[in-house]
Amino acid sequence: MSKLIITPDKQFSPLKKYTKLDSSGEVQNSSWYLHWLDKNKKRRCKKILLDYKHQSLPAIRKLAISIYEKEINKSTNFSNGLTYNDCWNDYIKELKIKNTKTLKNIIASYENDVKNEIGHIELENLTTNDVNKMFQKVTSRGAKDQANTCLKYTKAALKVAMLNEKVSNNVASIITKHKEKEVNRIYTEEEKALILLELRNRLQKNPKLLSSVSALLFCMATGCRIGEITNAKWKEFKGDRIILKKHKTDSDGHERIIYLNETAKKIINQLPERSPDDYILLVRSPRRLWDSVRRSCNCEDIRIHDLRHSFGSWGLSSKKMQMIEIGKLMGHKSIVSTARYMHLNDDLNKSNSQIMDETLSVDVPLINQQRLS
Repeated sequence: MSKLIITPDKQFSPLKKYTKLDSSGEVQNSSWYLHWLDKNKKRRCKKILLDYKHQSLPAIRKLAISIYEKEINKSTNFSNGLTYNDCWNDYIKELKIKNTKTLKNIIASYENDVKNEIGHIELENLTTNDVNKMFQKVTSRGAKDQANTCLKYTKAALKVAMLNEKVSNNVASIITKHKEKEVNRIYTEEEKALILLELRNRLQKNPKLLSSVSALLFCMATGCRIGEITNAKWKEFKGDRIILKKHKTDSDGHERIIYLNETAKKIINQLPERSPDDYILLVRSPRRLWDSVRRSCNCEDIRIHDLRHSFGSWGLSSKKMQMIEIGKLMGHKSIVSTARYMHLNDDLNKSNSQIMDETLSVDVPLINQQRLS
């Protein structure tokens, strides 16, 4: 007795694969069908005619989406005249409910690069090609990271629209983002010494730089985010720690605790204390000073965030703490976040290689003595 198995496509749910098995469980044949609801909410089905044996799944999916957009989506009535801008506003409402800390940046990204491209298009007419044109336009500026950001939030907004039954398909789901470069820059011992010396010299020449210098030193000493220390107030300073109720990752209501070592305490104690509601540092960002310092130290590729990155990497390199312990100091929610910062420095890698050499003691036969001498 034959058996029919129906498997929905993971990336485009209206597309389903029908596989017919014989009594022994062997595949007899398979076909692809497209399913949808018409404007009267009646189920409709159409076979995708292709030579399946010689077509890849992406090719089948591409054709199915094309048919869906050109022939099927036109007859549906999901959006009721709603535009993508309406869809976006629904998404922003959800982010506000979740108290998303990067909301201003998300809105700015939409206003600058997405709104004028697809914001006016009605949801029932929005296609993969429309979204891809926006994605490629941002990319053409040389802003691949920003293009990825735009695509990420477009997919998220359309997902919300699907959950609200305003669209039947996420047309942005099959667009692939640009491969992101792995960030693994940490300062070396020599660079660290140069940076510390330069900061000391700058402060001696200009005492007004106290807050900016302190912010950079604090990031190096604690691994905190630059925004955490520049937004910290005196009432949040508790002697051996700074306790932040509002911070980048507080969506679950947890406090961010910055534990203060002796260096961090020394930095805080040399600052003039003011009222509890005043900021600890009198600077919103030390970026201008940092740009000047890194040029002087010939390490212009080190970002401010790389000071935090270096804290985590050097912490693991010390072999005195486990990854979960370092993550706790850095305020990570999961060990996966900490792992992104864990790039061992070159000297340690060489040392570890030598340790493995001594441990394994591989006896290599010397065939060409003259060449090795």
